[in-house]
Amino acid sequence: MLFSLYIDDLIAHLKSCGYGTHVGSLFVGCVLYTDDILLLSASCQGLQQLINVCVKYGERWDIRFNPLKSHAVTVRGNNPSQRQITLNEKPVLWANKVKYLGVYIESNTGLTELSDACRKFYGQFNSIMSVLCKCENEMAAIHLIKTYCLPTLMYGCEVWSISDTQRIRSRFTGVECAAGWAGRVRFAPTPVQDDLWSIGRRRGRRTTSICTIFLCTL
Repeated sequence: MLFSLYIDDLIAHLKSCGYGTHVGSLFVGCVLYTDDILLLSASCQGLQQLINVCVKYGERWDIRFNPLKSHAVTVRGNNPSQRQITLNEKPVLWANKVKYLGVYIESNTGLTELSDACRKFYGQFNSIMSVLCKCENEMAAIHLIKTYCLPTLMYGCEVWSISDTQRIRSRFTGVECAAGWAGRVRFAPTPVQDDLWSIGRRRGRRTTSICTIFLCTL
């Protein structure tokens, strides 16, 4: 609560600087959660101005932003490698994907990257199967999978943005999980399995606009 009061003025400074992304008259140029800050701008110049506002605010209130833990990405476009973004006079690296609040976002497509969550899911699933391979208590297995595996896989699914390919591939995974359970066999992730259970409503795409996102950690 104290940190929220401490950092709340930064939002006002970013909003009044004149840069950042807007939806109509609504400013959406920054997203804050605990000590993670997500900055959005339609241009590299605007992004740099937002960073400068954060740096000045940090100098005033003794907040240090770490450039080594910060990344810049371009959503639905190629990263402008010739344009350097700096934080505290140090360059911020352009990344192919960025992780924010546990969700990976790909740079070029802007889609959610699910392979990491799928690998963790299969690891947990195989661990449960290795213990219960000689057990006929299906209800115990279902309870363990629902309690430990699905939350790992479905974390952040409310904000997933997935492609048709991911949606089609996900159909094979359910069959493989069922086959693995029925045959009591273990299996390793494959390129098809990496796009597991693409659940959630597909959001509409806007291919005409490119927003540059900057992620920094206090």
